[in-house]
Amino acid sequence: MTRFLLKTFFFLLPVIIGFGILSRLGVPPMMTNSGFFDHKMQWLQRHPLKDVRLMAAGSSMTAYALNSEMIVEQLHLPYYNFASWSMQIGDTRVVVMDLVRTYHPDYLVICSSPAEFTEADNPTYRNYTATSPFIREHFPGYFYFSDYHSIHQLLLRKYNSSHLGIDEWGRGKALFEMGKKTLHGDDSARADPNVYFSEHASGFEHQYRELDSLCAWLQQERVKLVFAQAPMQAFVGRNGRQWLNAHFDSCRLIVGRYGGVYLNYYDTTLFKDSLFVDPGHLTAAGSDIITKKLVADLKIVIRQ
Repeated sequence: MTRFLLKTFFFLLPVIIGFGILSRLGVPPMMTNSGFFDHKMQWLQRHPLKDVRLMAAGSSMTAYALNSEMIVEQLHLPYYNFASWSMQIGDTRVVVMDLVRTYHPDYLVICSSPAEFTEADNPTYRNYTATSPFIREHFPGYFYFSDYHSIHQLLLRKYNSSHLGIDEWGRGKALFEMGKKTLHGDDSARADPNVYFSEHASGFEHQYRELDSLCAWLQQERVKLVFAQAPMQAFVGRNGRQWLNAHFDSCRLIVGRYGGVYLNYYDTTLFKDSLFVDPGHLTAAGSDIITKKLVADLKIVIRQ
């Protein structure tokens, strides 16, 4: 038994030393398969938040569209944007439940698009939130071993991490720096929205259930949900109006059922196509417009 333990120790020692060197060189472990989410969580470990009364969460629309300075200056509430790329509503639910238990906010803002209802959930978010907060905070090196990734994978992620910049309130910066080539590639080809909806119908049904569960839980926790439908380029509604209206109605009913506030900013007269980087992401000018509208609506919600 002693010999076995010694062999195991000497076998693992180079791995432990190697990961220790990577940590000192600034190559962090993979906590989830989202580099942006991991970067944000690691930033928060170095810059812990004292108070969050207004929390933003969701996918890349929330991560980039909300002007942090405008929100903080006009609402005067401790605020942070926890959103990350490509999160489905089910992923948002898992992460939000963990964050609410940590920060106890009064309000949660989700700026949503139909893309967040199309795919299966990402299990790595569930694995991350299932890990003890104590381990996450004090022993982040645990993630080098919990879901093993090779040194090559870690270095490759580090190499591709130049677009992870955020401001002090968590808003992403890279979308506005990369121009018309988005973080997910060149989106110049526009898929037919009706075909897109048909191909992802099962995803929508699952994610509606996830939204229902999130809304019910937030009501129980006395956190006011403000669910804002994000604008999109005009062709989405022009070519897929029937399913888009059905999606709006589904979200409105679910959010309202549990006392949340549903806002719809899909307005092609206000949000012209020139205000988009791609069919679903706003330029800096477009993000200022939606933030002004959101701030005005939040002031009403907060006064109630």
